[in-house]
Amino acid sequence: HPRAPMLTIECKDLTPERWASFIRPANSPLNGVGNTIYFRELTQLSPTMQEVLYRYLLDTGLAKRCLLLSSASASISSLTFHGSFHHPLLMCLSDIRLNLPSLRERPDDIPIIAALLVNQYNKAYGKNLIGFEPKAAALLRTYAWPLNLDQLRITVRDLVVATDRAYISEAALTAAMAEQAAEQQQGIPFDLSKTLDEIE
Repeated sequence: HPRAPMLTIECKDLTPERWASFIRPANSPLNGVGNTIYFRELTQLSPTMQEVLYRYLLDTGLAKRCLLLSSASASISSLTFHGSFHHPLLMCLSDIRLNLPSLRERPDDIPIIAALLVNQYNKAYGKNLIGFEPKAAALLRTYAWPLNLDQLRITVRDLVVATDRAYISEAALTAAMAEQAAEQQQGIPFDLSKTLDEIE
């Protein structure tokens, strides 16, 4: 609803400066009432940002004014227990907790989710794919999906865009998985002795 927008905040990219840019404008969703604020991958907040966010929640009553949602791939309870995550912040954001098992813990759901994604991307890209070949569907179930749903979503999107046949083949899926695995292993080398501008 335009009068009650949803703001998604990527916690891995959040710095005090970026946070200040979110809260400074008078029309920011963080300053409104009834808005939805989604903190994506909460456990990727730096310790500094955990404290900044906790203080902001206390000082502004954001949780009373807006609906706050958060997600985490890692076990936030375990991180809190070991002192890696700010316990008071967890308490501020934990009225209701849902534990969703990773894709590798529910392999039979993967082809169903993938079929829904094919349908979604068919509409988005004007395609008419029917789905995955049987061998490709079997491969979907056996793959570990280390980056979970995000990785499945990106894989299906790329395959839908690249496929000109009615079904996504096992060969196309295997090639996409191999390419992703190579990208994850390579990383991006850079020289930390340079200035930040040079590194960027």
